[in-house]
Amino acid sequence: MTALVRLRLAAFLRTGRALAPVLAGLLALATVGVALGGGLGRGGPRRLRLATPLPGLTA
Repeated sequence: MTALVRLRLAAFLRTGRALAPVLAGLLALATVGVALGGGLGRGGPRRLRLATPLPGLTA
């Protein structure tokens, strides 16, 4: 890699723009959960459920 490419990559990662797609995805998941009746902190009867539980989470 050239120094210019390295410098531009470091600047891109420092600005936080690298996290923008992740944050947008989390916001979309929260919005879908609220629209389905689950709410942010409580699950409604129509809440989406995972086929297998995630490790470290209790049901």
